[in-house]
Amino acid sequence: MILYDQNYKILAINRDSLELLGYSDSDLFFQKHDDISDMFLHQISLYDEQKHFIDYIIKHPEYSLQSIKLKLDDGNIISIHIDIDIMFFKNSNFCYQVKLNKNVGDHTYKTPAKPELRIPKLIENAMAKKPAQTTNAADGILLTKEWLFGIPNFIKMERNTFLVRVAEFIKICKDKYEELSEATLLDDKNHINEISTDISNRASELKFDPFLRILIKLQTLSDPKEVAAFLNLYMDFIHQIENILKKELK
Repeated sequence: MILYDQNYKILAINRDSLELLGYSDSDLFFQKHDDISDMFLHQISLYDEQKHFIDYIIKHPEYSLQSIKLKLDDGNIISIHIDIDIMFFKNSNFCYQVKLNKNVGDHTYKTPAKPELRIPKLIENAMAKKPAQTTNAADGILLTKEWLFGIPNFIKMERNTFLVRVAEFIKICKDKYEELSEATLLDDKNHINEISTDISNRASELKFDPFLRILIKLQTLSDPKEVAAFLNLYMDFIHQIENILKKELK
């Protein structure tokens, strides 16, 4: 497990992750790397040059199930998948929890270590120039049936149970929408946080990370135009889930 702050800087890394990356302690890791993205291979399509991999995975949820290849310092290449959660603190701040899981049946193999095979540090300069953005409302979020129906296997939940939970999630989101809209109109942060708590717990259970990002923005934004844009994203997410279910389960 690796913890990142809101600007995608590593706060902490546990021993299992260090060992998976080929290090015995954190000091050795940070002497050579600022981020695990230093170790990503060129052929993966995880992010573009303007986005950190956390932002890209959450904005494109289909990639949360994608195999990622890492090139270790000793030349070995391993295949993993990355799971991202959002952890909320009592003061409404949050951080990202990144889990690295080695793919089952993966075979580690040796290749000559060549620096040019690694993706360079993509975010350091960008972060220095402008604040990290958690979600861009103008871009929208596109959900796919592959992403939605891949989640039950990923979180080890029976499909029927998952569908029941999704239906409950949709209902509570619709029921709370007007109340949430009114609270954002009044810029009542306490009420917004209260409304968001139950919804965010359900979204977290279902691995609806893009929706969690929307809730975070609604809790932190004050500009009426930005708030309206993310309220639209809120309902658009729900409608996309509904449409996927209707097409697949009719």
